Amino acid sequence: MRNIKGKPSKQDMKPCIISNEVPEICFLWKDKGDYFKLELRFVVGGKMHEVSQFFDTAFFITASGDPKRYFLLSSVTECELIAFFSKSNFQLLMVKTHYEDYCREFVGKLRDNYRFINK
Repeated sequence: MRNIKGKPSKQDMKPCIISNEVPEICFLWKDKGDYFKLELRFVVGGKMHEVSQFFDTAFFITASGDPKRYFLLSSVTECELIAFFSKSNFQLLMVKTHYEDYCREFVGKLRDNYRFINK
């Protein structure tokens, strides 16, 4: 606290809940005709959640439906994956003509480590 200039004020504090539940990262795989759409989601307590776009914390993830509840991610790799997908609104679009050459290996590695749900 000695590196912080000034006294922290009450308006700077935000209420939050740190959950004991561990989120499971999963992906929705959608075939849109000319392209594939890969959407990052997470599951807690059997329910699938969209990732909130308004979070900016490392090691945690929040649901768009309940942005005050924080779930601790289980690995640093998951933190990096969330950071990567946050740059593109937690989705990745892949044109089918380029899929075999450029995306197949990346998606294959994701499939090896995370659950995919075909929609």
